[in-house]
Amino acid sequence: MADHASKRCRMCGEAKPLGQFTRDRSKRDGHRNSCRDCEHERDRQRYQENREAKLAYQERYYQANGEAVRDYQRRYREANPEKIRERDRRYNEANREKIAEWHRQYEDANREKINGLQRRRAARYRAIVLGHYGQVCACPGCYSTQALGIDHIDGTGRQHRQELFGDHTRGGVDFHYWLIKNNFPPGYQTLCSRCNTSKGSGDHCWLDHDLEYDAENDAW
Repeated sequence: MADHASKRCRMCGEAKPLGQFTRDRSKRDGHRNSCRDCEHERDRQRYQENREAKLAYQERYYQANGEAVRDYQRRYREANPEKIRERDRRYNEANREKIAEWHRQYEDANREKINGLQRRRAARYRAIVLGHYGQVCACPGCYSTQALGIDHIDGTGRQHRQELFGDHTRGGVDFHYWLIKNNFPPGYQTLCSRCNTSKGSGDHCWLDHDLEYDAENDAW
């Protein structure tokens, strides 16, 4: 078989290196007669022409075989985790701008929905964390259940948030998620906002709760 350095595409008519033609043993030179670019464009046009029919077929197939499809996908993910991560990494690197633009468009079109999801997620994380560390202020003499937050018992909250998030003012849902992810480590307690502010970076709250707190009405 002759080793041709190039070949003319029968679709676009351009002479291109053989590397731009898919291999095909049935051809004399071992490559298809149409270049990769033309074949990709042809396939894209065919897909667009038949897109609705393909989507309808895929929906019908999934409805009839959803459980089998999900089971196959689960087994494939379990058997090929490295392959999937590498595929996703290559795709993300090759399509960074496309992915970023898609995210921007989605967020602009679904801002209210996203905000609602974020509020519900924040409330869920907060409830989980307070369910572990306590739903009443842990400061001796204070029994407030209002405006509760998580306090670093050793007073290193500012430094710790800076190390975790690069910003000592950042906390809330991100810190709650960190606590959950790390299986609720020791060294934290629940304090109301007044006690937390009074304690600051010290070792105890300076408020006189016997004089200020009305336990019956949960008010100061």
